[in-house]
Amino acid sequence: MSVQPPATHAGGTLHLAGAFVLVLSLLMPVHAATAQRGLSPQVYQALTRVHDLMDQGQYVTAEDRLSELLGRLAEKGYDKAVTLQTLAHVQAARDRHEQAARSLQQSLALGVLPDAVQQRGRYDLAQLYLASGKPRQAVEQLQRWFEHAGKPSAEAHFLLGAAHVQLQQYRQAIAPLERAIEAPGSADEGWYQTLLAAHYELGAYRSCARVLEKMVRLFPERDYWQQLAGIYLALKRDERALTTLELAYRQGRLGRAQELLQLAQLYLARGIPYKAAQLLETEMERGRIGADARNLELLAGAWAAARERARATEVYQRAMRAGGDAAIGLYLADLYIRDERWQDAAEVLESTLKRDALSEPGDAWLLLGVARYEEGSLDLARHAFDEAARFEQARAAAQDWLRHLQGQP
Repeated sequence: MSVQPPATHAGGTLHLAGAFVLVLSLLMPVHAATAQRGLSPQVYQALTRVHDLMDQGQYVTAEDRLSELLGRLAEKGYDKAVTLQTLAHVQAARDRHEQAARSLQQSLALGVLPDAVQQRGRYDLAQLYLASGKPRQAVEQLQRWFEHAGKPSAEAHFLLGAAHVQLQQYRQAIAPLERAIEAPGSADEGWYQTLLAAHYELGAYRSCARVLEKMVRLFPERDYWQQLAGIYLALKRDERALTTLELAYRQGRLGRAQELLQLAQLYLARGIPYKAAQLLETEMERGRIGADARNLELLAGAWAAARERARATEVYQRAMRAGGDAAIGLYLADLYIRDERWQDAAEVLESTLKRDALSEPGDAWLLLGVARYEEGSLDLARHAFDEAARFEQARAAAQDWLRHLQGQP
């Protein structure tokens, strides 16, 4: 079982669904600021009409009106700053994030908006930069925003961390992401995925384990059990890996064939073949693990390792009927020989050798010689040992048998 990358991979562009939210504060300064500093009557009326268009969802027309208005305004001034800010909101609503970022940046650069509006604008601009694939500019804006933020929200810490992840600056991402997650009431799954991805990219498997241990408690219905088990294996904590998957199975969290096969293989690796065989047999009956030749061979091997030779024999027979590879014939013949079923062993071995699919046929010929000798067919045994002696791996044993047969009639 290998270590699998987190569900949200950090190497590519991070999808910020749920994190990127342009707040309607982009619209609010128009009305609030009018009472304090005042827009010109013409601009106020124009923006009011634009707001009506936006309320009706007519964003294309609203953007056209704002562009016309900007063409009539002076290069600097409060009217232009508010108009640009409104234009940024319209462009963002149309998912034109790059244009929206440009408009908002121009608005803030005029430096005429109230301090609170200017501060909020930096935060919105950082979100726009992230949404338009410009994480470096997002980091710069967020760092300026943090300088004047009294109590930054968990979302703000996450956005900073996410921007660092997009820049593949994983070490710088860890601290803000951890602050976001540790904030009271914060349990956004995407945030945990992003932190996990950052640790994974750094190869910090112990940190991955700590994050995943929280994730399996917070989001037990997800597939983080398998990722946690994989991390434990990478840390050579095999017992914890097995316990994790076993608990997930008992709770009904494992359902896909690959997950169930991983648990069975882990039982085998830990020297618990009986449980592996029980699991495989049960899940084949349920139909969640396919009864193909490969899986049947795994089941038969588990029964054989558990010293359940009768069950192993029956399953190997099924695997052969299902079109399993030639090596299955060797396993089945070995079991027949252990049970002194010489004729059955010989028939299986001869059938296997006829397939001409073994990479090293010497062992098969050697076993065939033993089976023929035990059933009393000495001429057939000699022939089989002669064939086995042609292969280096079986040569020494075959020659010993041939010397033994020299004294036989």
